Amino acid sequence: MKIEPCSVTGCQNTANQKHHQFKQDKVNKKMYGQKMLDAFTVPVCSDCHTSHNKIPQDMIWDERTFRIHAKEAGFELPIGSKTFNIKNFS
Repeated sequence: MKIEPCSVTGCQNTANQKHHQFKQDKVNKKMYGQKMLDAFTVPVCSDCHTSHNKIPQDMIWDERTFRIHAKEAGFELPIGSKTFNIKNFS
């Protein structure tokens, strides 16, 4: 197992968990699949991960940001969620 530092700025702990940058709720898992969600994680320690207050905003993505990164990584994207389409195409 590769030992990595926690990605949260200022934290000196060793990472022992992965933080998904785009939330893994039921709708997102169904729409994008676990493989795509798992492709965008950052190493964090359990202390920082337990309290999402310590996770910086640039490590928490909305659907638009997730889709930009997924497209750049070569993933084939489905049509966005209803909320995403209303926000971005209305």
